[in-house]
Amino acid sequence: FELSDSDYAVCIDLMTKVFGIDAAERYFEGLPPSAKTCETYTALLHSYAASKLTEKAEDLFDRIKESNLSLSALTYNELMTLYMSVGQLEKIPFIAEEMKRQKVAPDLFTYNLLVSSSAAGLNIDEARHILDEMRIQSGFSDSWLRYVNLVKVYISSGHLVNCDFNSLVESEKGI
Repeated sequence: FELSDSDYAVCIDLMTKVFGIDAAERYFEGLPPSAKTCETYTALLHSYAASKLTEKAEDLFDRIKESNLSLSALTYNELMTLYMSVGQLEKIPFIAEEMKRQKVAPDLFTYNLLVSSSAAGLNIDEARHILDEMRIQSGFSDSWLRYVNLVKVYISSGHLVNCDFNSLVESEKGI
């Protein structure tokens, strides 16, 4: 039987967990060119991100872009998650801009990463901007996640006492 892209991606993930990142890299490099798809590249990127191998992840991301594959939000999310985990919050907005330039639609996880990175950097205006963008994007309904994230931003920045509560009330109405 023939392996699918998903099968190859799962193999990369399992190789990383069982034999380590070096084995996963060798496996990926040994794949036929037709199997080096967005899904398999993203699986290796995930392995690098989980191992916090920033330089390797960035090099792989550049290879992915050069391959002219159609990328998904998941690929970008992997890199943003890596930057969150290693404290390189300043790189996350550049990845989000790259997504927009490539016309890749952000998903809910993307927005949550963006809000979390803004909150971690205490950039309240940016967090509000992201939440506003979520509100006008089709496919995203008001949910308790936005409310919780907004409250976390206000709490972590010490602005909860001074906020105007309008945005909190609007989010609460949607719950």
